Amino acid sequence: MIVFKGFNKNMVCTMGRGNFKYGIGKKAVAEKAKTANTGLHSTREPFGILHYYGNLGTDIHCICEASGDINEDSKGRVASTELTPLKKLTPQELAIYEAVYIQKHPHSSNERFGESAEDNGYYSIARGKNPKAAGKKGTVVILLQEYTRSAKIKTLEIYDIDGKTNKAGWYGIGGYIGAKRKIKESQNT
Repeated sequence: MIVFKGFNKNMVCTMGRGNFKYGIGKKAVAEKAKTANTGLHSTREPFGILHYYGNLGTDIHCICEASGDINEDSKGRVASTELTPLKKLTPQELAIYEAVYIQKHPHSSNERFGESAEDNGYYSIARGKNPKAAGKKGTVVILLQEYTRSAKIKTLEIYDIDGKTNKAGWYGIGGYIGAKRKIKESQNT
């Protein structure tokens, strides 16, 4: 099962009353798995790990494979007896995985995004009937457009703001809609 896990900057996380060091490609093993009790913990939802390791600048976030005995709870937490970190993710990659998760599970996401968003230095995510988001160079802009009469996702668009193909500014469904200043001025009229 593909899951997500967060760690401190040394790839160490709390395990019961102690700490456990993980490694990319190295399978960690526990005797039992019960969420919020024992085992190797992770989440199905990518941003679920931010509740535990939320510092995007220093914490490490990974996509992992959970195997062995697996126990899940209603909060999206997963405990397993085997967990292998597969790859470190940038905050931008983590946000893209979150967007895909929301597209597949529009009603089960723990995250709430507004119809308008500005970047946090890594990404901006907007969700709604007419989503708009701003991004600067080095960030990703993610737009999740809902159907008119439903919260299901109709369109998912991702813009990597590289300064060449996609320039800094505001994006809506269909692409670039203007510089930040122009958008703010037009909203006041």
